[in-house]
Amino acid sequence: MTGQTGNYPRVPALGRADAAYALRWQHMVQEGLSMARTQIRYGVLGSFTAWRDDREIELGPAKQQAVLAALMLEMNRPVTVNAIIDGVWGEHPPGDARNGVQTYVSRLRRALAPRRKVAEPALVWSETGYVLHGDPTLSDHVAFDRLLATAERCRRDSDLTAAAAHTDAALALWRGEPFSGLAGPIIEGERRRLQERYLTALEHRAGIKIALGHHAEAVAELAPLVTAYPLQERFRTLLMLGLYHCGRQAEALLVFQDAQRRLAEEIGIEPGRELRELHRRILRDEIEPPPAGAAELGGADQDAPRPAPPGDGPPTPADLGAVLEPRPETLPSRNQLPGDIADFTGRTDEMNRLLADLPPKAGRPTVLIEAIDGMAGVGKTTLAIHAAHQLGSRYPDAQLYIDLHGHAAESAPVEPMVALDRLLRAVGVPSESIPPDLDARAALWRTEIASRSALLVFDNVADADQVRPLLPGTPSCLVLITSRRRLVDLEVSQTLSLDVLAPEDAKALFAAIVDDDRVTTEPDAVEETVRLCGYLPLAIRIAAGRLRARPVWPIDRIAERLRHPSHRLEHLAAGSRSVAAALTASFQDLPPEQQRVFRLLGLHPGRDFDTYATAALADIGTCAAEQILEALVDVHLLEQVVSERYRFHNLVRDYAATLEQPANDDGAALTRLFDYYRYAAWRVGTEILPDRTSRITDLPKPNTPLPGLDSHHECVSWLHTERLNLLAVAREATRARWSDYNRLFSEILWWPYVTGLRCSDDAITMHFDAVEVARHNGEQAEECRLLVNLGYTLWRMRHCQQALVVLDDAVRLAHGMRDYSNAARAMHHSGLVYFRMARYRDALMGYHQCLLLSRLIGDRFLEGYALQGLGQVHERMGYVDDAFDYLRQAVTISDDTGDPYLRSCALMRLSDTAVRVGRYDDALAHLSAAEQSLAAISSKTLFHNYLSIRTGTVYTHLEKYEPALDSFHAALARAERNNDLILKCCTHLGIGDVHRRRGHRREALAHYERALHIACASGSPYEEVLAYDAIATVNYCSAHFSVARQHWKDALAIAVGLGIPEARRIAEHVAGIDSTFLAGRATRAADSRSAEFRRAADLIRGELTAARRTSAMAMMADPKAL
Repeated sequence: MTGQTGNYPRVPALGRADAAYALRWQHMVQEGLSMARTQIRYGVLGSFTAWRDDREIELGPAKQQAVLAALMLEMNRPVTVNAIIDGVWGEHPPGDARNGVQTYVSRLRRALAPRRKVAEPALVWSETGYVLHGDPTLSDHVAFDRLLATAERCRRDSDLTAAAAHTDAALALWRGEPFSGLAGPIIEGERRRLQERYLTALEHRAGIKIALGHHAEAVAELAPLVTAYPLQERFRTLLMLGLYHCGRQAEALLVFQDAQRRLAEEIGIEPGRELRELHRRILRDEIEPPPAGAAELGGADQDAPRPAPPGDGPPTPADLGAVLEPRPETLPSRNQLPGDIADFTGRTDEMNRLLADLPPKAGRPTVLIEAIDGMAGVGKTTLAIHAAHQLGSRYPDAQLYIDLHGHAAESAPVEPMVALDRLLRAVGVPSESIPPDLDARAALWRTEIASRSALLVFDNVADADQVRPLLPGTPSCLVLITSRRRLVDLEVSQTLSLDVLAPEDAKALFAAIVDDDRVTTEPDAVEETVRLCGYLPLAIRIAAGRLRARPVWPIDRIAERLRHPSHRLEHLAAGSRSVAAALTASFQDLPPEQQRVFRLLGLHPGRDFDTYATAALADIGTCAAEQILEALVDVHLLEQVVSERYRFHNLVRDYAATLEQPANDDGAALTRLFDYYRYAAWRVGTEILPDRTSRITDLPKPNTPLPGLDSHHECVSWLHTERLNLLAVAREATRARWSDYNRLFSEILWWPYVTGLRCSDDAITMHFDAVEVARHNGEQAEECRLLVNLGYTLWRMRHCQQALVVLDDAVRLAHGMRDYSNAARAMHHSGLVYFRMARYRDALMGYHQCLLLSRLIGDRFLEGYALQGLGQVHERMGYVDDAFDYLRQAVTISDDTGDPYLRSCALMRLSDTAVRVGRYDDALAHLSAAEQSLAAISSKTLFHNYLSIRTGTVYTHLEKYEPALDSFHAALARAERNNDLILKCCTHLGIGDVHRRRGHRREALAHYERALHIACASGSPYEEVLAYDAIATVNYCSAHFSVARQHWKDALAIAVGLGIPEARRIAEHVAGIDSTFLAGRATRAADSRSAEFRRAADLIRGELTAARRTSAMAMMADPKAL
């Protein structure tokens, strides 16, 4: 039966007399086959095979075998190409199916060609189609049918022994599941028919055994059948009868109890009349053994009247025949399901969810309705049909399918009246008995289906009103509904909203359709192709089908065609099937206002959007926008991944972008959208950093609604949420050469992105785009200002070389326009870059030029930062007095200008300078003053980080190790969160210093080595010197002099190049180690009694004296000499 796949019960052997009869039949068959050895013999009762002259013929791949099977089932009759396509591929053939049929037929002709040229070809073309010539009787399934027909005649003639022999011979031909490994509607249909015949034969075989008195053999045969087919009441009836006649009455009653339990739990019904009646008679012990050789066992003609139900007396042969004969149906069994999908892939979780409630539990009061919804092409129908085939055996009375065309662009949805007419005819109601009005038809339908165990598939439902009259009212039925709309107003047991395939399942589907080596040799192209298809099954099937039709194409060729969004949908079409056509049907179902908003949303350049952006685009209120967005989600034209955020599937976005906009609507809509984003971003920037408010102060408020942006938290949250959209809008402004929007976005978001939210990558992208537009439009002043900001941003992101190039361009442009303000800013930023690169002399030059220009134009603000930079460089180079002087001037200017940033920076640098000369109390005072200044800064995280490090350093020098560690650990935690490499390096150095001073050398060394690794990785030479020096110090204290010497040599090589004062101290360390090493050699030589060693000692003492005089100066002059 449907759903069974090859696990067929073994057919028990016959008795000796029966076996002799079967052998005589097989001998006759062999004689007949030997006379036809030159003809082709076919086997379908198992794997599909063919033989000629006792030689098996190679039939090729599965699809080629399916084509031959379609022809073989219509042997000696023409079969059209369309019929072959429908029979092999079903409703969704690939675009190259016709070519595929021709290719397969050509190969089959060669495979089936006779050896003798004069013989007639087996496979030919006629005017109306292909014809497979042959003898149908040489196919095992035809022999199977004929043997069963002969057995049936013997039963009717009361020759039960002959009936048994022919039945046994027929079953002996069975090798497994018919057409094993092949798929296609025509094969599935024939497979189901043969499986039904097989089970009927087993049933008749067991009944004959009981009639002949072979009760024990019948029980042995029926027990595994009941296990394999627990819902088949006929097998249970016979098993109960056999057990009873074997004297096992209690076991027979247990069989009934098991049937009663299973039917109630799995289908929700009671056992049938025959089973209940047999149970009653076994309980009363009213059944007597049948007469030997019962003549009327199943012998009644199919059209003859049914025997009366067994009465209270002992059973007659006619009564026994009534039990064993197949039960006639009040309603004929119907299976109208389309063929299952041969390459069904994935959907394991969905199938598990769909089957979780099936079958209904006992006592369920309502019909079980499963609704499957999803976007066009996602595979709703495929899943429903696949599930129906899996469940068909549980609903044996009927499996009905009807396509309601709820989303077909070329036809109107099927009216409920028409659908009910089809359903009633399908269950055998004559046309003249079908009422003319809807309510009466629906009532008659519910009456007809009420007592049946039926599975109903209603495909492509438009809405709840269309399908509601079709629903049965009893729990014996299962209803599967598919729709592109979420049927929220329909009372369903479960709703399953299908998403696109998981990437691995998408690749598996693609591979199954292409079905050749290209899939394994081009895995990256496969992955890209299914991604570009949006993991949508329909798109994947079309793309894979096109590749299968062109076996010489590499997979990358189709991927390359799908990379361009504007042309992607053109390549996802094959004949009448296309992604665009499927989406058009969904779009055309929308009301006019929803269509307008959907078209406008296709203009949005970002990844997702909310009601405010939608309201701006469509020039509507937020309530109306939300209603439309939710309606589009309900029909799966939009996705809602988080609350109040909506987005397109990639292919739906491509489709929306192709829709034509009303005249001038697109430009006006984009203007409204850009105005909304620009103003909202400006509001956010002024809230996050009010002390660094953009110079833009007169931005007009748009006429569209705005979200709540009143608190710092709301603004930060909005900016994080809309980051990618703001970037996309800026890029769109660049593409459209809308310089006003492009410039304003970069201006508004630059400082919040760089200092407030650390989104410097976005700031870099926006500025590069803005520079391109300004350069294209010839706006040199704007270009210069943008280059200065871009250089600063690149410095923050540690792209130092690129920052110098950009700042050099800015200086050149500024001098050409005599724009000394931007020239001074560019020189200041150059000083920042050079200082980070440890090019201190270049940094001094940049800051000096900035100082001169700022004084020339009277910019006190910029003058203060130039002085702070000069003080920082002088401190690093060891010029302490000059550093104090510059930094104190910077503090004075910060007091005059009221700039808390400048004051905090200058005071922290004063602290560094005080530490260098050992004035730790002064350092703490400077840090305390800096912390007070930070209170006036809105974005103070970065400053607090470096304040913590400096505080920890001072506490370390004051031997206050616990508060020092607290400060360092707090800074390290923030550094880890922000991935600030310099900050992490400095904190590890500070923690290492604390451990070293406490004598914890192992812990200190671990932190120093981490600091060295970070410094090398980040290109921070000054921090490298500090790390090498620290590691050398720990090793020196541990008497690892050679290791210490090597690390000090590495530190000295860098320090001399930087020109920092640490170089002299490190050189002295190296010289000291060398002196100690040489002195030790001299002492060892003097202790030796050997004259040779004494001469060596004198020589070493001479070397030591010379070394002490020249070592330090030589090392300072040329550290590489070490």
